[in-house]
Amino acid sequence: MILRPQTLLLFLFHICCLWAASSKLAIAIKVTPLSYGPNKAHVLDLYTPDILPDEPMATVVLAHGGLWQGGGRGELVTFCSNIVSQSNGAIACASIDYRLSDDLRGVCTGTGIDTYTNQVRDMALAYSVLQSNAESHGLDPGRMHVGGHSAGAHLAHTVNLRWAEFSPPCNRPGGCPAAVSAIGLEGIYNIPAWNDYEASRWQSRFECATRKAFGAPGPSPEACFDAGLGERCWDAGSPIYLAENAEDLDIKPAGDALLIHSPGDDWADIAEAINFGSVLGVAFPDIDVVTKTDGNCATRQHNFTLGEASLADCVIEFVIERTPSATTLKLLTPGLNDAWYNPLTDGQGFFITVFPDLDAVSLAWFTYDTELPAEDATANLGDPGHRWLTAVGPIVGNQVVMDIEMTSGGLFDTTTLIDRTDPPGSDGTIILTFTSCNSGTVEYDIPSINRQGIVPIQRVAGDNIALCEVLSAE
Repeated sequence: MILRPQTLLLFLFHICCLWAASSKLAIAIKVTPLSYGPNKAHVLDLYTPDILPDEPMATVVLAHGGLWQGGGRGELVTFCSNIVSQSNGAIACASIDYRLSDDLRGVCTGTGIDTYTNQVRDMALAYSVLQSNAESHGLDPGRMHVGGHSAGAHLAHTVNLRWAEFSPPCNRPGGCPAAVSAIGLEGIYNIPAWNDYEASRWQSRFECATRKAFGAPGPSPEACFDAGLGERCWDAGSPIYLAENAEDLDIKPAGDALLIHSPGDDWADIAEAINFGSVLGVAFPDIDVVTKTDGNCATRQHNFTLGEASLADCVIEFVIERTPSATTLKLLTPGLNDAWYNPLTDGQGFFITVFPDLDAVSLAWFTYDTELPAEDATANLGDPGHRWLTAVGPIVGNQVVMDIEMTSGGLFDTTTLIDRTDPPGSDGTIILTFTSCNSGTVEYDIPSINRQGIVPIQRVAGDNIALCEVLSAE
């Protein structure tokens, strides 16, 4: 699926730069609305610097709150802007809409249905589609996080814990890297506990919203049951229950966990974050669980925490600490030796070979002429429009500047005198750049045909990704 702008009017409105509403915003921010699925609710806003940095950005993909039945991606405007600005453009932010429980036919009476599972699928789909199109937006597909506020925090941590079940396929060979972490802000993680708290704090004013998302509670015979796990929806829908029963349910989180809850939150119980963080740490000692409820990240009430600069600072610190930046990895190793292509131009592609002893890279580009041959054009072998370009260049960091070479005068499997480009590079240049073990770009400039462009590339097969990751870390 290809990301696409929605309406021209909306696109023009968002594409303009958002300048500082306060002195904290120091850089211009671009907001691009994008569709990630077939439903009208499948829309996200991607926040990036107006001028993309040289290094691909880590990304936080966020779901809004609203008790699964309301709210919208616009609630995260200030927070996403703060993420981009306060990270000095190193981190992008995506705020997603998803199908609400009313749209998914959630009801307050009878057994009901677990509409939240489709909302989890929506979040996973948004993540996957963004990741599949990462290069075109300057994102690093290997440094993406899921997160959310309130009910959105619940969705993010459910995605993290049930990643194997809910993550959709993507168009990257071998699939997309799992989320690095789940980030929860003022979240709800225990549905029975939330229901009890809501009854005492809000006199069950929001009881219907809970049932629209999770159906009827147990242990009554008419309780809603989760088809995926075979558990009551109120249990299967509680991240804390998933962690407590991880072994029996075969649950394993995709990444680390950050839980932030303001002591000034008068709407959701701070115990949600404290208890969930404690259970996560015991259940999954191999992941990093960070719980912050002391007021250093946020101090205000439930919705107002999103405007606090300190909240963005805590998330930025957590994201930066999780994984090294792409430029700290030595990507140009023999682990990149493979066949590469752009799925949008299937049938064309590249063979890339790294020679570490020579500190050089060679590339063969199998493509076509700029125009179709005449219908009566023939060739003894293959298509008359086939073209083969070769290029060689020295390694500089994770990039190679290569001279394109044209050859002519050869015959099939025959010794002949081959004519080569003279001088080297006079037919143009290619800049080959890698941002991860499964993503890169081929930027070409061929003056003889007045063509310039950038081709995002990925492997045809994922067999050598593991080798690349090992060699890159050495």
